[in-house]
Amino acid sequence: MVLGPNIENLVFSLALYLSSFSAISSTGDNILSIEIDNNKELCSLVYGTKSYKSKIKSPCLVATYKNTAQFVEIKDRKVYVLVGKPASKEFISNWNVTSDQKCSDHAQAFTIHNNKLEFYNRVVNNTLICPFKYIDEKLIQTMTR
Repeated sequence: MVLGPNIENLVFSLALYLSSFSAISSTGDNILSIEIDNNKELCSLVYGTKSYKSKIKSPCLVATYKNTAQFVEIKDRKVYVLVGKPASKEFISNWNVTSDQKCSDHAQAFTIHNNKLEFYNRVVNNTLICPFKYIDEKLIQTMTR
């Protein structure tokens, strides 16, 4: 297991297994984990004991910047970005990125509010989104509409 970025006082850890990927962040008794199974088409987020299915193709990552999970505060909520399956080489060839940066052409925003995880309905498609590069705040706000 690789321990990594902090989400304020949350610990964000990533573990890569043979057939699945898991990212866990812990706040007291609640655990947020991204579980990706190669046999599943869409990513799921698990918060506490509940599983929430996204509209994003696996494998997925939570966007981070400077070793911290990226978020934007909108209406007293922290909004995070789930970045999907890496884009094709043809798609990224128009940009100054490489395939090892795991940039995607689709993403979905989510928030944790009142002890409940919620996905925003809108999925951003055909826009380059790199999970380890800064994502413009306006793009994240667009995902919440």
